[in-house]
Amino acid sequence: MTIFSSLGQKNYQLAGKADERCVLVYTNRSATPYEIITRVDGLDVLSGKPGSRSSKADL
Repeated sequence: MTIFSSLGQKNYQLAGKADERCVLVYTNRSATPYEIITRVDGLDVLSGKPGSRSSKADL
């Protein structure tokens, strides 16, 4: 899948295809910590609730 971002934005997105399965592997090779929010069709993949930067998964 191609990773893309809007010009000047720091959020990156992948566009999958309907009924396509994928595995995402995140590797941070920098000294800076990052928070990754993974959503499919707008829903958080862990909680199933609408995903956003302000919502936290109930683990």
